[in-house]
Amino acid sequence: MSFLDKIDDFCHQHNKSRRQVEREAGLSSGMLSRWFSGTKPRFDSLQLIADYMQMPIEDLVGPDVADIYGSRPVPDNWSDAPDVVRDSALRYIPVYRSPDSVAQDPDPADIVTHLAVLPDNTPDADKCCGVTITDSGMSPYIEPGDVVIIRADDEPASEDIVVVYTPELGTMCRKLVRKGNDIILQPFSMHWNATVFRQEELDLLPVIFKGKVIAIVRNVKSSSDSVPEL
Repeated sequence: MSFLDKIDDFCHQHNKSRRQVEREAGLSSGMLSRWFSGTKPRFDSLQLIADYMQMPIEDLVGPDVADIYGSRPVPDNWSDAPDVVRDSALRYIPVYRSPDSVAQDPDPADIVTHLAVLPDNTPDADKCCGVTITDSGMSPYIEPGDVVIIRADDEPASEDIVVVYTPELGTMCRKLVRKGNDIILQPFSMHWNATVFRQEELDLLPVIFKGKVIAIVRNVKSSSDSVPEL
C-alpha cells in the first residue's frame, strides 16, 4: 500500500475529507490534491501527516524510499532532506532562509534546505536548526550567506554567539555580553554598532534568545556536497 493509499484509507476510516486532513495536519490548502496528481511531497510535509495520523514516518512511507523516490538510497552527505527518508544514523536539520524566519514561530515555508549531521557531533540535534545569515554584522568570522547552526537556548551565557530577536530591531546574530543585569549584543564588524539593553529596558520589552551558535557552515549548495565537520 502506497503512502497515498494510507492517507486515503485514513480519510475513509475517520470520515474526513482531504481538505480537513490538510487543515488539521497543518498543510497548505490543496497540498494533498497535488500529491495525488503526482507532485513529489516534501519530507517535512510527510512528517506532519505522519504525526497527524499518529504513526512513524517509516510506517507511512514504507521500509525504504522506493514508494516515493524510486530506489534512491539515503545519502550520507549533504541532504535536501524533504526528498529522503530519515536515516537513524543521521539527523536532518532544517535551514531557514534568514534570521527573521525564526523570529517567532518558524514557518516551514521558509525552509530552504536541510543539513545532514551526525548526532554524536551535534548534541541535542533535535533542538537544532540552521539559519542563513543576511547581514555583515559578524564579518569577517560569519559572512552573509553563511549558515549558523543554532541550538535552542533561552538563557545563553555571556560570550556566547547567539541568534536573538527583539521587536524593535528584528532578529540578528551577535555576540552576547552580560554586564550585571544589562546585556550587550556585540557585532564583530567595526562598521556595526553594539546594541545595549539596560535592565529597565529589559523589563519593558522582550529580548528573546532563539539559540546559541554551535557551528558555522559555508558554501551550502546542494545535496552533492559532503557533510561538514561540525
